[in-house]
Amino acid sequence: MSIKKNSLIVKSNDLINSRYSLSVSEMRLILLMVSQVSKDDEDFKTYRVQIKDFIESTGKKKNSQNLYSRAKEYSKQLMKRVLEIPQENGTHLQVTFLSSALYYPGQGYVDLRFDPSLKPYLLQLKSRFTSYDIRNVLSLRSFHSIRIYELLKQYEKIGNRTFKVDELKEILNIADNYSNYNLFKRRVIEQAQKELTKNCDITFQFQEIKLGRKVVEVKFTIIQQRSNLNEIIPILSPTQSTQDPDLIKEELMQMGISGEDAKLIVDQQKKDPVYLRELIQETQRKFEAGKVKNTGAYLAKLISTEAQVSSKYQKQAVETQKKKEVEQSTKRNNKSNDKKLIKALKEEYEEYIHFQEEKAIKSANNTQIEAFEKQVKSNIGMSRILIKKGRLDKEHDLYKVFFGGFLLPRDENDFEKWVLNNKGFQIKKDLNSDEDYVILAKQKSIF
Repeated sequence: MSIKKNSLIVKSNDLINSRYSLSVSEMRLILLMVSQVSKDDEDFKTYRVQIKDFIESTGKKKNSQNLYSRAKEYSKQLMKRVLEIPQENGTHLQVTFLSSALYYPGQGYVDLRFDPSLKPYLLQLKSRFTSYDIRNVLSLRSFHSIRIYELLKQYEKIGNRTFKVDELKEILNIADNYSNYNLFKRRVIEQAQKELTKNCDITFQFQEIKLGRKVVEVKFTIIQQRSNLNEIIPILSPTQSTQDPDLIKEELMQMGISGEDAKLIVDQQKKDPVYLRELIQETQRKFEAGKVKNTGAYLAKLISTEAQVSSKYQKQAVETQKKKEVEQSTKRNNKSNDKKLIKALKEEYEEYIHFQEEKAIKSANNTQIEAFEKQVKSNIGMSRILIKKGRLDKEHDLYKVFFGGFLLPRDENDFEKWVLNNKGFQIKKDLNSDEDYVILAKQKSIF
């Protein structure tokens, strides 16, 4: 593959935490552009993406003429993509990724320019940014896996990151999808876990935090693993010690303090970073022991000398919760028949795959089990999860997830084939949405 070994992706943390949705192919185009940005650049340039690099990034054959023709369509669609970037004052900046795209028929490349509003998030970054080797993510087949990799890479030094389920869906821009948590867990979280474990320098385990019987938060424990890349590149990140104010702000926000309050505590009140970290650790211990439920409110109370930070946080938390409840109660129930049908087909397909994997696991012979065990032991991330006392831990919750994927590897077009063969619908990916499909032909008698 001709992607340079030292191709770094460097993004501000605000950009990583922003809300947007792309197809995998569109995301790869953006990443190939970002990898060309130099740390010394003071302004955006015109970034030329070679179609052969784009094709290689997809894992397709070099002579894939279909992708040559579709590269123009992908760049055209990117002109319409909007992302929302959170601002410190609580507002959200809405901006498109590209300001222009110039396609040269038959020349094998496309010239792209970033929207100027993205300069603060990609140029001259001195702090609050995350960097990684582009080769970690180009082989990932799910857009959500790439996003989760970046979100966790941002917290690699901290070692864990907790999201409210609704918050994670908002960031991934799928708030209106996956009302069924188990489906969200299987198709997004566990899929990302499988892909990161197989391809990346980090993977994760996750813990579900429940309120009653409902899963309301997911805590990700970040696991470093030996990279599968041929060469380890230097990590381009700011020097962050235990007293780094920006890192302290990140940790305060991770515990539930708003970005505005975290800035107030560290910059204006100038609290001692070492003291703040002790309070953060104390709050974490109390939370893990079950003595604290609202870590943000508890930590704010410990930190504040006048209690105004705590009261402000609590007021914001109540308002935010009320807003979410209103939003949830007013969600659209009038989706088109095609969208309802696609959703039903997705759920049925996942159940079908789950059944087939269970069946394959039950009938697996010793040769298949031994081959799977060999693969697990060759992968540091997988072995940490599934190897216990030198042998496969068949009782682990993720044993069936990984073994099922090993026995029945899936292709990105399998869903479309299954729908056509079993339901009589011809569908294809919707270029305007990574998650949706459009129906080209349908038989009314099926449903």
